[in-house]
Amino acid sequence: MSDADREAKKAQVKEERTGLMQEFLRVSSEIRDPDYSDMSEEERAEEAERLRQEAMEEARLLEIAGNHQGSLRNNDEPLILTSPKRGLALLDNNYVETDLKIKDHQGQDRELSKGIIIIRGIAGRSLKKCEVETNSLVTRLSTVDMMYAVVIRAVEGTIGIRVLQVQFAGMITAHTTSIQKKIVLYDSKVAGAKTRDGNVQLMRPVVCVYVRDMLIIDTETSAGESSRLDFTPKGNSGERVVITLGAIKLRVKVAWSIMDP
Repeated sequence: MSDADREAKKAQVKEERTGLMQEFLRVSSEIRDPDYSDMSEEERAEEAERLRQEAMEEARLLEIAGNHQGSLRNNDEPLILTSPKRGLALLDNNYVETDLKIKDHQGQDRELSKGIIIIRGIAGRSLKKCEVETNSLVTRLSTVDMMYAVVIRAVEGTIGIRVLQVQFAGMITAHTTSIQKKIVLYDSKVAGAKTRDGNVQLMRPVVCVYVRDMLIIDTETSAGESSRLDFTPKGNSGERVVITLGAIKLRVKVAWSIMDP
């Protein structure tokens, strides 16, 4: 595809997206908030989901001016959170507020999802192992699923990575032997990812680890070179390892500490 064809395609997609957003906002404004006063919590959630599905289906079937057909694509892509920077102590319930917005064709913010998700504290649960949990917030136009890991007998591992040789481009992730879901520590493709004085600026430098688990850090360069490091919690101490990925050389350091709520 030539540069001219590529620019023309981008302009067409932008025009269709603008038209679709206009129709989406029109549909949203015509939907009245339902009366939930006589419904149970379960009935409210079911009704909200039904209305959301109706609105989304209508938007999919709309024909945009100029005989262009618009569609809303749901790729179920997760949002990567950059905070909090450390784990949350579950002595009491934790409350997570969501306030998601979309921009209309005029660049104005429109509410998509707003509410509170509750993570139960230790008083309301009995855990014998580390688990991944998902809580959902159902609103009129969206359903937000929040995934998090609950770690028992946790210690904190503070991670520091320094580039010793050649600029690093790639991705760095972390997980534990109990929790296989990976946390993105660094991704050079993400806007804002950078290094400073050789130190890699991690999205989240602190990871909670079950005291009997191992912390696993995976590093992969944009050229396909990869490395895996295993770190064992060692109380209030730390260790450092130097790895070589092709022409790139990194120093990875993990400092362990007891969690202080």
